[in-house]
Amino acid sequence: MSRPAQITILCEDLQTATFIRYFFMQRGWKGHDFRVLPLPGGTKSGEQYVREQFPRQIRAYRSRCNHISSIALVAAVDADTLSISKRRQQIESACSDSGIAPPAKSERILLVVPKRNIETWRVYLQGVTVNERDQYPKLRGRESECLTEAQRLHDMCLRNELVPVPPPSLETCCRDFERFWELIKPIAGR
Repeated sequence: MSRPAQITILCEDLQTATFIRYFFMQRGWKGHDFRVLPLPGGTKSGEQYVREQFPRQIRAYRSRCNHISSIALVAAVDADTLSISKRRQQIESACSDSGIAPPAKSERILLVVPKRNIETWRVYLQGVTVNERDQYPKLRGRESECLTEAQRLHDMCLRNELVPVPPPSLETCCRDFERFWELIKPIAGR
């Protein structure tokens, strides 16, 4: 009998989902520990998809938490041209509009908000100075090529040093991840 996925991943695109999975795999998680929700398709934007799905996934997380204590939710939405705080406010408003309380710091829920998008982080992790207002190339059809960058971020997090000067959105995410890691470490058994 297979066990349920322990980390549900909700995000805008395959690149972000791949990067998140690779990052967690550096901490010892295995491929079967993840459930990546279907990616948006059609005419809906990725941001809109995550904003609409996030309250639903929080509801599902909370209902499952009562029965399964070894689950977590990781959601990622690009800040695009907005500030990180503005994008977070939009996501929290979507929760409120759905009658769902935003995630509490004590919950195993992580909201990742790269600015402009995950490609900014990838390029930074290649050793390039980045500007979060600029757009960087996507790895369309080659999303798995981000493994080296995910490993580099993991190593930097372990040393607690992002060098050279990291994008502010990545610094914010690393702080949030440390809180999240302390919550999921006991369920990870790692």
